Amino acid sequence: MYSSIGKISQGGRGCYLSLGLNLARFFSKKIVLGVTFDLQPFSGLWNHKFKQNYINDFNQHYSTTSLGTIDSGRVQTVYNSLNNNINYDHFGNQHTSYGIMFSPYPTKYGGLMLILKRGQINYRVSNGGSLDSQETDNLFITVPIDYKFELVCKPFYLFRQNNKRKYLWLNYFQVSAFFQKVSWKDAKIDGLAFNRFMSPTFQNKYSCDYHFGFTFRIGIY
Repeated sequence: MYSSIGKISQGGRGCYLSLGLNLARFFSKKIVLGVTFDLQPFSGLWNHKFKQNYINDFNQHYSTTSLGTIDSGRVQTVYNSLNNNINYDHFGNQHTSYGIMFSPYPTKYGGLMLILKRGQINYRVSNGGSLDSQETDNLFITVPIDYKFELVCKPFYLFRQNNKRKYLWLNYFQVSAFFQKVSWKDAKIDGLAFNRFMSPTFQNKYSCDYHFGFTFRIGIY
């Protein structure tokens, strides 16, 4: 489970699956060094919120005069969802990311692990219809994640006593803090680039966002 906040969006909460392969296991059992993959295939239980300043600037700087009928409808759906018009909504996000992980002491000092990732976030916007509705009704805003730094800790390892078996289940509980840069200048609505309908002024002002957040995890390493 995670939660994040940035200058463009806030309240990005949800659950995701994280998988890793410890390549160091082939030559050492004392460290963790490998690859990791995160997947959140569902939009989650919480709506995603965009900052009011971002919404106000979006309303002032978008234009659909150079777009076709379908692309204009896509932009209008995003406009309606951002402004909470009746029957329109912006749901929680989905994301995927991949990267490398490293922990020099996985069973000591809280099992600190550093993870470096890249990926993308998908924000779902909808007019309230089903996912099988027309192509302008249910859309995804896709935003690349340029980089993400995450520091994972197993708190039990900081306070455990000699009797390790008594609280063995606590070994699986993990917490982490993360920082990521999200590239909104490369954002797309179902393949339609933002620079096709947003002004250069808006693109320069909101070229990227920085998210800070934390996670609670259940896992083994």
